[in-house]
Amino acid sequence: MDTPNTADIVIVGGGVMGASAAYHLAKRGMKNILLLEKEEFFGTGATGRCAGGVRYQFSTEINVSLSLASLPMIERFKEGNFAGVITVTGSEDVSTGGLNFFDDEFCLTRLVEKPTAAELAHMQKEGLLRAGQTVWYNAGIYIFRPVIFEFTEKLEKSPRGEYELTDAVNRMAAAGHKIAGMQIAGRWVDVRDPEVLAALEEHSG
Repeated sequence: MDTPNTADIVIVGGGVMGASAAYHLAKRGMKNILLLEKEEFFGTGATGRCAGGVRYQFSTEINVSLSLASLPMIERFKEGNFAGVITVTGSEDVSTGGLNFFDDEFCLTRLVEKPTAAELAHMQKEGLLRAGQTVWYNAGIYIFRPVIFEFTEKLEKSPRGEYELTDAVNRMAAAGHKIAGMQIAGRWVDVRDPEVLAALEEHSG
């Protein structure tokens, strides 16, 4: 098959992630999508060799640690009929990330993205935030069932001009889908900002 000279969207890699991206873009009405795969057939790379297990035999310590860290999330996911799992950590500056609220079963009730000082003050006045209470910061690691796509495909740009995953998560919770919370154990660092990465590099050196 000849490769087209032009495309509106080009996706590199015909494994599960590339194929899923192409499918959901097409489902949202996108046209002229080109999915590129270097092998003769799709799904013959890591996707075709995946046994669905949790690997311990990576060649680097960090990959082994990441693999092991996923086990508590899977166990939490299995505890109930959850539509997803959202990870959190305590006592971070929630104005730079997501502020999570949970019920007595530690299931998500509400997620506020980058709350302003005025919003935080209002939450304190309403009794949602209290002195000495753990403030749950969104750690950004998730498990979701496919139902998440029903909500992401309806996303509109936020006032910040971005498509916010947290908007979809909020709508899932509001629609009655149970999303379990799980606290990240051990050290957690938000590596989104360049200054944080620079500080980590300096510390490791």
